[in-house]
Formats: sequence, structure tokens, C-alpha cells
Amino acid sequence: MAMEKQYVVRDTHTRSITAVGYNSIRREIALGCEDGVVKSYEAESGKLVQSNYQHKGWVTDFLFWADAKLLLSSSNDAQIIAWGSGGGAVDVIPMNVPIYCMAINPRRQQLVCGVNEGVHVYALDEEKESGHYINNKLLHFAKNHTDIVRCILCHESRIYSAGLLTGSFDKCLKIWSIDGKLIHKLDTFLSTVSGICYVPRNKTIWAAGGTFYASMFDPKSGDNLFMLYLILIVLRREKNKNEKNIKETIKMRWRDKEEENGQKEAEDEVVWRKGEGEKEELQGRVVDCIREVI
Repeated sequence: MAMEKQYVVRDTHTRSITAVGYNSIRREIALGCEDGVVKSYEAESGKLVQSNYQHKGWVTDFLFWADAKLLLSSSNDAQIIAWGSGGGAVDVIPMNVPIYCMAINPRRQQLVCGVNEGVHVYALDEEKESGHYINNKLLHFAKNHTDIVRCILCHESRIYSAGLLTGSFDKCLKIWSIDGKLIHKLDTFLSTVSGICYVPRNKTIWAAGGTFYASMFDPKSGDNLFMLYLILIVLRREKNKNEKNIKETIKMRWRDKEEENGQKEAEDEVVWRKGEGEKEELQGRVVDCIREVI
């Protein structure tokens, strides 16, 4: 079934839109703006329902909490606001630090928040025993990036051991195990990792970051499957169908990278058996192939 444009809302706000969310209980689209305004629109018609000014900074993310039937909004004003079924704010939770993105771990009943240089974990409190829907006492701080964490995905699967995916302004996507250990660091992006999703059907991770196409990764190996697939197409176009030759052309391995503090960090590297000139030429043909596929 193809997607079709239903309507366009042109007169939204005088300031830039910084976040978009969906309230499935009220069937409304929520828009957050850089001046803190949150506007709600009927999903079917695009009609403006209401405007609220609760945040004092950029609205950075929306998250629908299905169990509590609440829509959560985060901001760089260091607050998370819970919006109830009536459409109004029912709780304003002080978080002490700016929050840039959110995800819920349903199994552990925790809220995972992207902050500067890492991730904060808090307990969800549907009964408000702590006084808020989110207990703002910090459970865990994982300082795992060098810049703002812009997107988070929580996923626990029996297929592989990854439990958390984080994308950051530092141009890195990191895959973490359920117990918080780093599985893969993917730093092949040209710009901020702005979006990530997991596709259960083919067990792949899709990520956007500075290119006109999305990258597809294998969570087990960390390989960029989309790029390898396109390279394979290029090689086969040149009537090079020998699988052994293809594997010799491109080989993934790990190397140790010396850091300034003297510690070594595992980093993905593509090792080419061909010369640099042929490498650049093949990469150029891959980019052309991507444009044809898109």
C-alpha cells in the first residue's frame, strides 16, 4: 500500500518546529517548537485543537507512554511534561539536566533519556509514589558519547543481545548490550545521527546521519549491509561474480585505535586489498549506484 499525502498544515507557528509526536489516545499530532510552544492537531483533518506554553526552551522530543496513557514532552529547559487524556499538562517533572530524546524500557519500567555526552536512566512511577510520574532520582548515568545524544532506541530481543541503541551529535551510533556493555561503535556517519529504528522482519537497524539515504546495519556484526549490498551490485555489474574475489576486495576487521589518554578503543575499519585509487573509484561508482536505487 503506497503512502499518499493527506493534507498540509502551512500556518503552524512563527518559530521553527523542533519535535513531532503522536498521541494515540486523543488521535492528535503534537508539534513542539523552539520557543516552548506545544500545539495539537486532529490527525484526520489537521485542524488545530489547542496551543500550550509550558516549556521554557526548545521542545526536543515526544514520547507516548501507553501504560499510563500519557504523552511526554522533553525540552532543553530540563523539564519533562506529562500531558493527560484531556489534553492539558498533568505533571511537570524537573529533571535537573536538559533532555534531548526519550525511550521507554517496558520490561524494566524505566525511562531512558539522551543528555549531553550520554544517557540518564530513571524509574517510571505510574502511581506517583515519588510525587511525579517519573522518579527524577537518577538510577544510572552512562557517559558514552562526546556530544549530545539525539536519538535512543530500546529493544530487547532473543535474536541478539543488544538492548540499547544511541545516536549522537558526535556522528556515532553505538549498540549496547542489555547489561550496558558496548557491542559496536559505528562512526561512518557524515553528520549527526538524527534517527534510528529497528526492523524486526529482517532483524536490521536503520539509521540516518548526513546522507541522502539511510544506512542499514546488522546488529550482530555491525556491518553496513546497505553499502555492502550496493558494492556487491557494482562488482556484479562488472561481471565479477566470484564470491571469493568479492570477499578479498572488501574485508571487515577490528583494529586498536590509540586515544589521547593512552587507552585503546576498538574501531570498525574497512580494509581494502586494492590500491587507494581503485578504492576511491569503486566508492564513486557505489554512490552513483545509490542514486539509481533511490
